[in-house]
Amino acid sequence: MIQNYFSHGKLLLTGEYLVLNGAKALAIPTKKGQSMRVNFLPGSGNLHWTAKDFEGNIWLNFSFILQDSHLIPIAMGTLETSPEVLILKNILENALQLEPHFINNQTDYEVITSLEFPNNWGLGSSSTLIANISKWAKIDALQLFSNSFKGSGYDIAIALESKPILYSIINKTPDWRVIDYNPLFSNQLYFVHLGNKQNSREEIAKYQKLKEASIQTIEQINQITEEIIHCTELDEFEWLLTKHESIVAEILNIRPLKERLFQDYSGAIKSLGAWGGDFCLATRADANQYFAKKGYKTILTWEEMVKSSVSQI
Repeated sequence: MIQNYFSHGKLLLTGEYLVLNGAKALAIPTKKGQSMRVNFLPGSGNLHWTAKDFEGNIWLNFSFILQDSHLIPIAMGTLETSPEVLILKNILENALQLEPHFINNQTDYEVITSLEFPNNWGLGSSSTLIANISKWAKIDALQLFSNSFKGSGYDIAIALESKPILYSIINKTPDWRVIDYNPLFSNQLYFVHLGNKQNSREEIAKYQKLKEASIQTIEQINQITEEIIHCTELDEFEWLLTKHESIVAEILNIRPLKERLFQDYSGAIKSLGAWGGDFCLATRADANQYFAKKGYKTILTWEEMVKSSVSQI
């Protein structure tokens, strides 16, 4: 028997960092994601894991041996202790705690995961993996995430919904609603890969050491997020992006991205996700030409990046 699973990647348009303190965040699914195929065979609890990158190249290839609800990773006959394997071992063992029988000693498993985007894009290689494993084990994906990592969990919600969401944490509990978000000016929105992938867990840890954002600041971000959702004019959208960027920059004590690197750009530029490394959002049709001249090779349109919503607002 073979079972297939797929989860979409994610982008956080508003509320980065502050979502940890209860701010509303606008998150959208990307077209590209991660698939996982599980082949169930007669056996004794062995699990062979193959991970492929977006070009189909194998970057992980090893086996787990199930022993008393623990998974022993073996590669080439020896214990495998690479960081990636230990992270995966932790996720799978946490899944076994939530559902002890989804891997059992009467079955062997051949698992193949395939990313559709480069790992350094920061679109959610971990969140899509957790979502797929949760679908396989039939467990609560957000519970598995909270048992395995630290973070807001918005990326898990996106992977489960595959639609834009308005996400927040209320009384330490994730809360979200699906929305229809596809701005009228989406043909003037571009995603530029900055080429310096950030470790989200490390950036979250740094943020949590800073002074906690005030209620007033969170309310400002909430207002900006709501206005962005309903915005129909590009000029207003750009003003909102710039305001959001300045608020987060002040909290992080980092100059806004446009001030640091792109002062002469005609449109607005907003950092996305963990600041400084993955993608930024740029407005105006001259984005392609401008960023290409600056040496940035990955510049995607809204249509190329974002999984389409139902209709435009």
